[in-house]
Amino acid sequence: LVSQDSKAFTTFNLAVFSELKLGHSNFYLPPALCYTGKGGNFSYNDNQGNVIIDTKLQYLELPVDLVGHIPAGIGDVYLGAGPYFARGLSGTIDGSLIASNGENGSVSSDIKFGNGTDANLSSTQFGINFIAGFKFKNGILLHLNYDLGTSNDEPSSRSSSGATNYSRVFSVS
Repeated sequence: LVSQDSKAFTTFNLAVFSELKLGHSNFYLPPALCYTGKGGNFSYNDNQGNVIIDTKLQYLELPVDLVGHIPAGIGDVYLGAGPYFARGLSGTIDGSLIASNGENGSVSSDIKFGNGTDANLSSTQFGINFIAGFKFKNGILLHLNYDLGTSNDEPSSRSSSGATNYSRVFSVS
């Protein structure tokens, strides 16, 4: 019996942004620059044992959203979407094996971003960013974000193998 499981994990993001109002409308362009953690956990079980892989990645991300604000008493509800571009900065991959025969092992290595044959992940990501939230009149935000990666994160050197890896990130701020 073989089983696979992929899980998200909790990490962080840090963003600097502004809001540029478009004329006299309720639409804004909020340019932002984000330092974002991404990655996940993957496990594979069969009659030989259990393999667990944890991937932790850091990206510099530039979203360009169009956001509409709807007045709602003590603040504004806002919804928006737009493209994003991200550049891989650093990352690690940690793996462990718990074999059915009692042997255990582990390995840890740094992620190499790029498109060469020695790269683990492509250095760039593209996708669509969706946001929603509430902005109180005092400026405090309750913010939801979903990044839907549309570019294959596998390096171009491995594109002939048919391997695909797309980023999906949900965040709460």
